[in-house]
Amino acid sequence: MNGKERSIVKTLLATGSGPESIFFANTIAAAIEGVVGIIADQGLERKKRERVEAVRPSLPFRIWERLKREGVGKFPDMLYDHLYMRNEEDHVRRVKGKYFSASGYRNFPAKVPLVKVPNINAARAVDFVRMTNPDVMAVQGTSIIKEPILGMLAGRIMNVHGGLPKYRGTWPMFWALYYEDFDYLKASLHFIDPGIDTGDVIMEKKLTLEPGDDHHTLRAKYLVEGTYLTVEALRILERGETLPRIPQQEIVEGKCFYARDATREKRIELHNKLRKGLLKSYLERNGAS
Repeated sequence: MNGKERSIVKTLLATGSGPESIFFANTIAAAIEGVVGIIADQGLERKKRERVEAVRPSLPFRIWERLKREGVGKFPDMLYDHLYMRNEEDHVRRVKGKYFSASGYRNFPAKVPLVKVPNINAARAVDFVRMTNPDVMAVQGTSIIKEPILGMLAGRIMNVHGGLPKYRGTWPMFWALYYEDFDYLKASLHFIDPGIDTGDVIMEKKLTLEPGDDHHTLRAKYLVEGTYLTVEALRILERGETLPRIPQQEIVEGKCFYARDATREKRIELHNKLRKGLLKSYLERNGAS
């Protein structure tokens, strides 16, 4: 410990319920002595399971309309796009298996008190915050935290995100790629304030990019790196030191995105840009293999 005695920092974890959340909780609980509890927000996973895209015409009708617009020569591309979207969920499961399940963690840490709630702001979550009375709350993958938790832990909630300050809200890696903002392919740890991903940044790390990456692999990478940034921040607190607070100066240029913004058409558009070498060309231009 380099001659410095560590103090215990009572840490409450707030996360989702998927494999990335289990990885987050176990990694921190294994590294930090003061984890007093875990709140698992079930709402986002439930919404993912229940989410059905807006009602739209049948596949044959969509293909026919597109053929009329773009010509018969586009039929192979249309078929490829359909197959890609149909297989997207399988791809996401494979990515999560590689980056999270491969860690060996299958469940939340057994020795840490756990509450499962339909929403991070549910009454049971509020009661759990009061009961554990943490020094700090570390967040990854919950819905938006609101009052009274926001006020109870004002200035003491830190969150994992990607693409700050320009890409707030959901799917930050998707939008950074879509707009070819490669400098924003990074993991960030920031304080939560009343805005959406607008709080001061604590620390960041650029992601290691590979030619085969897409927004799903980059999401996994920023969540992994963000977990390690959280551990680093908690160790700073254990040493009795103060965390950095770096205002997001460029936030005026950014935007808060929602899941509905990443439409089927935009997802196909980005996939095809990546398939044609968008990221590979960037890496070649910047001297990476």
